Amino acid sequence: MKDFLKPDIPANRQELPRYYRLNGAIYLACWDFISRRDSWYGPGTYAYIMPRERSVDIDGEIDLMVAQLIVTS
Repeated sequence: MKDFLKPDIPANRQELPRYYRLNGAIYLACWDFISRRDSWYGPGTYAYIMPRERSVDIDGEIDLMVAQLIVTS
């Protein structure tokens, strides 16, 4: 893989800037808003920063096992 490791990107994740992404956990909107905009997002849209332990991305069996462990702990 060419240019897989870029020298200008810090090697330690602790040196990287904080990063947020959509996780699909919570979407609240009135049907009227969605039907007018054909989207969940608008000028009044804002983020809810969810604690890491409340946002487990389940993509496979191991992820599911981790989520189950968190729920039962």
